[in-house]
Amino acid sequence: MVDIAVLSSPLALFPVNLYRKFGFNPPLGVFLDLSGGYAVEKALGEQAFRAYREHFENLDPPAGQMAWYNGFPDLNDEEVLATWKEEVPHERTDYGVENKITARARTMKAKMRAFLWGVSYTIELPDPAELAHSVEGTAVRKTTA
Repeated sequence: MVDIAVLSSPLALFPVNLYRKFGFNPPLGVFLDLSGGYAVEKALGEQAFRAYREHFENLDPPAGQMAWYNGFPDLNDEEVLATWKEEVPHERTDYGVENKITARARTMKAKMRAFLWGVSYTIELPDPAELAHSVEGTAVRKTTA
């Protein structure tokens, strides 16, 4: 199953340091961060992971997305932390910057996963036929003067 997922989304073979490029405002659903990439590598095995990477590294995708990612400058420590727009979590005073970034990234991931779970499983979705009918009824009509 992991092989099929990788073949359908080869960008998963090229994990990136999202927080150094985008702070805590990364593009969602485009790149895997380093921890996600680690999981993919462990699931495939090191040999298969390397073989897939070598196969896909010059293909597009993922070459175009990686070029786009690499076009952004790396943020310094202060710039990364400044993108955190929520209340600063309780952090140990002896935490270094990398530990602060990791802790905040985990908080952000946990909140996003909880949100996605909530909207996926707790909201009753409309019948697609009813939804299509309601969209047709609200189409903007052109008026003549």
